[in-house]
Amino acid sequence: MFAIATPTEDGYLSVRLKPTSGLLAAIKREYPSHRAIEQRDKCTPADSARLLVARLAELGFRDYAHFMATALSGEIDARNQQMGRPPDRIIRIFRDLVESAGSLMQQAGSFRRNTKRTSTSRAICRSWRRILSSRAPPSTRSPTITN
Repeated sequence: MFAIATPTEDGYLSVRLKPTSGLLAAIKREYPSHRAIEQRDKCTPADSARLLVARLAELGFRDYAHFMATALSGEIDARNQQMGRPPDRIIRIFRDLVESAGSLMQQAGSFRRNTKRTSTSRAICRSWRRILSSRAPPSTRSPTITN
């Protein structure tokens, strides 16, 4: 069962489909081991969700939303193919948008980590210069520049 649910003002809208894409086979392979871990470790729903997201990351998905976007667009592609329809242009654009957004998020994270590292490195260098300068004999100290 492939189910999509979305909140509405009065509750939820849920659509259920019989899966037709190749993703169903992958899910059938993954589910028994996931379920066994849940039972063995007596996982809470939150623990189970963390395990699932970690496994999805191992399979190449950034997060659950990325997995679901890929699964839904793959399902639509598979149905169109079975009905002899050409690939849906909007679905291709959607898939490209999801991939581009993921790439931008990764680049932003890398930039943030590098910026933080650079700022930290500069602060450490300034601190070491101050420490070394304060320990050096007065005749060898470099002049202090103030703004």
